[in-house]
Amino acid sequence: MGENDLQGLVAIVVHKDVTQMYDQYISAFSKGDFQTIADEIYDIPFSLFLQDRTIVYNSKERVKSFLVNAFNELEKNNYGYSIRNHWEHY
Repeated sequence: MGENDLQGLVAIVVHKDVTQMYDQYISAFSKGDFQTIADEIYDIPFSLFLQDRTIVYNSKERVKSFLVNAFNELEKNNYGYSIRNHWEHY
């Protein structure tokens, strides 16, 4: 997308608390700090929306188990770390 293609778009202004939360999440996930994510970022019940079903986790331990499994799968695929690129345009 060229610079001229962006004319007329409104810039998304993200509140600093949201940015800080995402930065904390990315840092914790990159370090494998699932306890911080389960305790400070995700809330119970935690809903995971998949293409064919929805899974609801009703305890922080179940959320932590999900995160550990997801992280292990990513590491099998050479996951290194997470970054936040840019906020989406709608």
